[in-house]
Amino acid sequence: MAPPTLQLALLLCWSLASPGGALSVPRRQLVDELFRWAEAEGAKVSALAPQVFADGMGVGLQASRALAVDQVALTVPARLCLSVNRGPGNTSRSPNPHRRIVPTDLWDSQDWFQQLASLLAVERCRGDASAMAPWIRALPGKEELRTLPIFWPEERIADVGCQFTIKALREQRRTWHEDAESFAKAVRRQVEANRGKKGTELEEMPSKDMFLWALSAVRSRSFSGPWEGSTAVERAAQAAFLSTLSLLYIGINGLDSATDALQGFIAAAVFLFARDIIRSGSKGDDESGGYRRYTLAPVVDMLNHSPEAAGAKVAYEYFQDDYSVCVTGARGGASGVAAGEQAFISYGEYPSSGLLQYYGFCLNGENAACTGAARFERVGFRQDTALDWLAEVR
Repeated sequence: MAPPTLQLALLLCWSLASPGGALSVPRRQLVDELFRWAEAEGAKVSALAPQVFADGMGVGLQASRALAVDQVALTVPARLCLSVNRGPGNTSRSPNPHRRIVPTDLWDSQDWFQQLASLLAVERCRGDASAMAPWIRALPGKEELRTLPIFWPEERIADVGCQFTIKALREQRRTWHEDAESFAKAVRRQVEANRGKKGTELEEMPSKDMFLWALSAVRSRSFSGPWEGSTAVERAAQAAFLSTLSLLYIGINGLDSATDALQGFIAAAVFLFARDIIRSGSKGDDESGGYRRYTLAPVVDMLNHSPEAAGAKVAYEYFQDDYSVCVTGARGGASGVAAGEQAFISYGEYPSSGLLQYYGFCLNGENAACTGAARFERVGFRQDTALDWLAEVR
């Protein structure tokens, strides 16, 4: 039986537009370059196109043609994305891919979003030499991320009214600035210690501001879902390795050992496959357990949020080793998305103060999907004040 499609809960996404309501020429060129690069690398993006939308939505994706319920509208190969894996207790399960740039002790101590930010910062530092350069160039810059409270002046944070939110925003700002400064210093020392070695070629050195940008991009544009343990490509490589070991065993012990070798091969293959199924179905959140993958994916990160888009979903396709997006209509609706309409996805059960903290926007009215507990924690939140400030910084 094939492994089940792994449904992913999208955490975020927002984009930018010029004040006049249309993509500026440089921005249009960067987005067009992103789409050409993605298609050339195997992504299927023709069903959706970038478009500027009113009401502060910025750039989103609209349907180029009518999309039926659960029809695949977008696929992006996993190799074009940045991902990290976590195990029970939120322990890191991803080896450090840039040991000569990012110190391994720092990498191992990082949370999932810090590891993703490290990967993103390294790709940006590589400049045009990065295989992901068209995507990195199309991401919002620091000026476009000013709606995120991490960049707000202190008096504006105090204006939101809700003490729970004020405390959370201040703590986030403090820890992010500390993390960014530590990252920049540690990477500079590591690169200097490995100067001249392969893999340390950077067009620019990371700075505190760069890592703050990377953290902001990751927290506002990434998604997560169950981690099954390996991809089909990795599983095929493991099967080939097991086959080689079996043949070596027979070569050493003679043909009479073929039955033992075959039984060993089957037992190991079944164990590896069963482990992936168990992991993919494991329960638990980021703190209490479970196996999870966190991903930053080009084009997928341009989908805007709607609390009514409960039917929209992102899935990891095991055998294709890519991410697919299926978009439906409004919550509970039987229709899909008409040609020319914006395709939405739900970021999850966030009240407006939560959307503000991590995504840099508020809804006109409380998120219809938020829980009672979340609403209680944010009593006193001055949504109108936040909306006024967001309109000013845009």
